[in-house]
Amino acid sequence: MEIAGYRLEEKIGEGGMSEVYRAEQLSLKRTVAIKFLSEQLLNHSTAQALFENEPLIVARLNHPKIIHVIDKGITQSGKPFFVMEFVEGVTLHDLVQDKKIPNSQKVQYAIQICRGLSFAHRNGIVHRDIKPANIIIDSENNARILDFGIASFYTDERFVQKSAAQVIGTERYMAPEVKVSSSNANLLSDLYSLGVLMFETFSENFIDNATPQNIEQSSIPKPIKKIILSCISADPAQRPTSASVIENQLLHIIKGAHLALSQKAAAEKEVASISKNFTLLDVISENEFSKVYLYEKQKSSDLLAIKKRNHDTSGLKEAKLLSSLKHQNIINIYGTSSNRRAFITVMEYMNAGSLAERLLQPFSFDEFFNVAEGLLAGLNFAHQNRILHGNIRPSNILFSQSGEVKLTDFGLSEHYHQHDNFNLEHLDQKNWYVPEKMEPVSNAFDIFSLGAVFYHMLTGEPIQWKNRQIAWTEPYGKLPKKMQEMLIKMMALAPEFRYTSISEVQHRLSQLKSLYGTKQQKRSTGISTTNIKQKAKASLSFMRWFKNLLWIVVLALAIFYVQVYFFMPDIKQFIHQTLREFLLWWASQL
Repeated sequence: MEIAGYRLEEKIGEGGMSEVYRAEQLSLKRTVAIKFLSEQLLNHSTAQALFENEPLIVARLNHPKIIHVIDKGITQSGKPFFVMEFVEGVTLHDLVQDKKIPNSQKVQYAIQICRGLSFAHRNGIVHRDIKPANIIIDSENNARILDFGIASFYTDERFVQKSAAQVIGTERYMAPEVKVSSSNANLLSDLYSLGVLMFETFSENFIDNATPQNIEQSSIPKPIKKIILSCISADPAQRPTSASVIENQLLHIIKGAHLALSQKAAAEKEVASISKNFTLLDVISENEFSKVYLYEKQKSSDLLAIKKRNHDTSGLKEAKLLSSLKHQNIINIYGTSSNRRAFITVMEYMNAGSLAERLLQPFSFDEFFNVAEGLLAGLNFAHQNRILHGNIRPSNILFSQSGEVKLTDFGLSEHYHQHDNFNLEHLDQKNWYVPEKMEPVSNAFDIFSLGAVFYHMLTGEPIQWKNRQIAWTEPYGKLPKKMQEMLIKMMALAPEFRYTSISEVQHRLSQLKSLYGTKQQKRSTGISTTNIKQKAKASLSFMRWFKNLLWIVVLALAIFYVQVYFFMPDIKQFIHQTLREFLLWWASQL
């Protein structure tokens, strides 16, 4: 087998429906893994065309706990393939069987798997085949998920026959509803598979099924048993609502045992003044600007986040003001502490991630309106209380498990160089959510930033600039004209041409919602393209059927005429006489 741009080196894995090779990507001189799927997967030319043109959303699924899928294609012999980053390691299935692993380490693996799943699920991507064999433990002892976006092609009825779609998969890990139909696969069915994976990993039993009886009889610690039993509930509604919920349950069990001693010591030192009644569970994030810790109240077991801001007191005034104010769309501030070197904020913990983790593809209109209304309500409340944000961007917009959206980090100085927004050495450091020209923080500044966030939500990509103007892009061009006009006015380069207040934006959004909110249109390039292709495929299938039927009728008539002409002279004479009379009658009418 040959693939343009790659050189195959050796086979490193093989299964019933696939084989994996180590290869070199010639353009970048890097090692990759190429997974070849069975040519039976694409059983007709339409399926091949769909596969080749299907937008590879998973290629944008960049997360440290997920093996990155780089590309896909079809070989000259008709085999579909995926190109993935190459990672040295061993599968969790093999590791558990070959080596004695302490339960604390197994919990760490489960937490890491939950983080990868959470990120994918927030972007509407379901794995469909979570199992120990699809988890790689790399050389740094990190668990990473394999085959995101690949299993879906096995079960997508556009690519395989319906009967095949029903049987392909790993039945041992399938949720009951998926066994009925692959169309029932969703994030809850992934969590069922995760429960089976955890049963096998903690019990080291790869023979018995993950039934309630087998789980209860195993030597798995009781708190872990409880989580596994909830995951494998036959009723999807009884399972945890997300992988983040399972992660938090695991963090509660392990109570920071997975953290390095240096991390624990740093946390204890940095937040010692307010952490005496709390237990450190995790380090949510750390960089040169700040550190965010997840703590648990020792008495109530409530979770809260403690953020330390280094060498910068921006945001302290806003945090103090917000600690005495409450709004459902603004993060709750429980208290602050400061000195000349840093300040600390104690706030509620939002356990469903940020908007930055949900932007792989455009929001549907209904999803957009739901989030946008919350953001506008929160920002309007802040402005009415004379609190400006000054740094609105997707990472400062958080979600709860129930879907609530909240603004955080009011008043914090941004991590980028605003005055040099178009001359950054690294594109990924660019702040897309501030005006092109430097201007003081104001209501108009916040409106611009929120408009830039709205643009990203609706198009699936950040603002593109050309000659210091907002560039016209294809996703933007697909938006209704009235919605484009709202974005243009929110992001006008001159502040005086923007909306004068958040209330004005709220009013305009309400009007747009009445026009577009009930249509539930999905404008994601991938989603809309898929819908078009599905319709095209359905139309193509009908035309093929009709064409085949027409040829059958023509052939049947031809055979009938030959039979009559040579073997049934009386019937032939009758047909000719009837036809002659009909033609004479028609001629007389003309």
